[in-house]
Amino acid sequence: MYIYIFRIRLDDATPDEIENLLKELAVMKTVGKHTNIISLLGCCTRGGEVMLIVEYAKYGNLRDYLRRKRPPGHVLSGSFEQDENDDSYKQDDNDELIQSLSTIDLILFCLQIAAGMEYLHSKKVENEFILLLIFNVFFSSSSVFIVI
Repeated sequence: MYIYIFRIRLDDATPDEIENLLKELAVMKTVGKHTNIISLLGCCTRGGEVMLIVEYAKYGNLRDYLRRKRPPGHVLSGSFEQDENDDSYKQDDNDELIQSLSTIDLILFCLQIAAGMEYLHSKKVENEFILLLIFNVFFSSSSVFIVI
């Protein structure tokens, strides 16, 4: 298993932002393990920063991954602003999933996201918190994960 370490500096954070972050950490600790949820493996709140250790999502967030997979000439291709220095939208020649995605692939992504959301709901995670997770969907190999 590969891991990713987030470092979050709290120097410029407001007291409300720090409180919200600590609430999120509390939720992350109680959620447990699920196939479609990126697990929190560890955290440390010390010295004015928070460090989180989570499972690594090889292909990054799902939105950028889907944009990289758009077939050339797609109706939505080029319809978003892109910084030419931002490599997140460029196709990676080493990407073993370089071909365009099929409708079946997209449906499977939706089912995996729904399974993760259903699991969070079963763990009594607040609905407002679940709605924020829509922006934290990551992709690794053939599985879609929700980061909380």
